Amino acid sequence: MPDLLMVRHYTETMSGHEAAKYLRSMCPGVPVLIVGGILDDDELTNREFLQRFEVFPKPFKAAELLDKVKDVLPKG
Repeated sequence: MPDLLMVRHYTETMSGHEAAKYLRSMCPGVPVLIVGGILDDDELTNREFLQRFEVFPKPFKAAELLDKVKDVLPKG
C-alpha cells in the first residue's frame, strides 16, 4: 500500500479531483495530494470537493513540495 497518492489537478482524461476520488476509493485511508495551477474554477461544488483533499497550487519549488509531502504523510 502506498504512503501517499499524488495527482495533477488537470489531466487529459479526467480532472484531478475525479482522479483523487478514484484513488481514494482504491486505497482508503491513504492521503491524496492534488497539485496544479488552477485549483479553483469558481464552481462551488469543485471547491467544496477539493476541501476533502490536500491541495498544493503551482508554482512551487521542489523544496516546498517536499515540505508539503512531509506535512501530508502520516506521522509515526
